Amino acid sequence: MSYSHIRYIAYHLPTIGYSNTGGVQYSLPAGLLLNSQEQQTIFEKVPDMKVAADIVNRENVLSGKPPIYMVNLSGSSQAVRLVKSDADIFSRVQRFLTVLELAASTVKYRKDLKKDGVLNLFAAPEFYFRPPEEPHSYTEQMYRAIAEVLMETIAQAKGLEHWLIIPGTIMWTKQQLDIDYLEGTSKRILIDQNTTYVINGSTALGGGQQINKYLPSSIDGLPSQRLAEGKKIKGVEFDGDWLYRAEYLKRQDIWASFSDHIVSFGGIRIGIEICRDHGILKAHPKTTGDISAQVIISCGRRLLTSHIATVMGGVVMRCDGHHGSGIRWDQRFVTRYTDIPNGSDRWDDKAKAELTPTDQDLMSNPNPFIQIDLPFNANHPLYWQPSKTVDKSDWNKYKQGLTFYFPQEV
Repeated sequence: MSYSHIRYIAYHLPTIGYSNTGGVQYSLPAGLLLNSQEQQTIFEKVPDMKVAADIVNRENVLSGKPPIYMVNLSGSSQAVRLVKSDADIFSRVQRFLTVLELAASTVKYRKDLKKDGVLNLFAAPEFYFRPPEEPHSYTEQMYRAIAEVLMETIAQAKGLEHWLIIPGTIMWTKQQLDIDYLEGTSKRILIDQNTTYVINGSTALGGGQQINKYLPSSIDGLPSQRLAEGKKIKGVEFDGDWLYRAEYLKRQDIWASFSDHIVSFGGIRIGIEICRDHGILKAHPKTTGDISAQVIISCGRRLLTSHIATVMGGVVMRCDGHHGSGIRWDQRFVTRYTDIPNGSDRWDDKAKAELTPTDQDLMSNPNPFIQIDLPFNANHPLYWQPSKTVDKSDWNKYKQGLTFYFPQEV
C-alpha cells in the first residue's frame, strides 16, 4: 500500500537524569510490571477493552487474574524466556508494548482521526533499553533476545499493519576476536553498540530494519569511560580493548553504509538518525535518493538546521530522552533551504533548512500541529519513576506522555 500522509506519535519519557550529587545518572530502573488494575485504568476509554493490536492480554486484564505476563510476547522460547528472566528488561518491554497498544487503540477508536492513507510512525527516545547496573550495556545474547521479542511481537500484530515502530535504542556489547593478519596476532575486544530498529506490524520489513548509531557521545556513558586511560568499569574484568563501533570500523577500514539509515516503506522514504549521527550523516540521501521525512532518536541532540535533508515541504520528527525542560519531542516542516552556495544544492554543508514551527514558537505558544496529548502524570500507571538518587526537581521538568501530531502529507 502507498501512503499519502504520515502521522508522528511520540512516546516521551526521560532516559537519563542528574543525580543529587551531580553528574549524569544512568541507573534508571524501569520499575514494577503493570498489574491488571493499572492496565484497566490505562485502557478505560477503549470500548469494551477491544485493544487494536492485541498485544495486551485482554483475557488476563479483564478476568483480574494475578498480573503475570500481561502482554502477549512472540519469539523463540529461549528469547522470551531471557526477556522474562530479567525483571527490569521485562518491565521495559511490557511498558513499551502497553504504550504502543494505547496509541494503536486511540487511533482506531477516535472517529476524528484520519486513517485512510496514513502511515503511523511511533517513536521512543534513545536509551529506552539500557540496564541500570554497570556496565549499563546488555550482553549480545540479551540484546538479540530483546530485539527478537520486539520484532516478532510487533510483526505479528495485524492491527499495526500501517505502522512503523521505533523502540528507542538498545545499548549492548559485542565480544569479538580481533585478528591482525600482518602481525600474526589476535586479541579479544569488546565493541559497544547503540542500536535501534524500525518495525512494521507485518512481514513487509522482514520483521524489522536494524539501524546502528555510528558515532558515540559522552552522554552514552560507555565509550568515553571505557577508552579513558587508567579507568576501569566496576564489576568488569577485561584485559583487551574496549572499543566503540566507529573506532572498530575505522580499524577495519570500513565505513558504515549510508543506505542503512534509509527506510523505504509504502512509497515513503525516511532517514533515521540516532543522536550525534544527526550532524555527520547529512549526505546519505545524496547517495541513496531523496527522503520525504527525517527522524532523530536522541538524548540531548537538538535539531540542526544545517543537517536536515528532506525534500522541500518534508517532515522532520524528533524524540529526545534528555532530562529537564525544553523542546524534547517535536514535528517540524521544511519550508525552504537557504544559504545555498552558487552552483550547489541543499546537500551543501552550508545550506540550512528553515522550519515551521520555530523554536520560539514552540517555547511561547501551543503547538498548532499537535492533535492529541495524553499526559502521564506522577500518579499515572505509565509514569516512569526516578530512582532515589536522581534530582527529582530536575526530573519533573520532563513532561511524560504520548503526543499525536496531525498527519502530514508526504
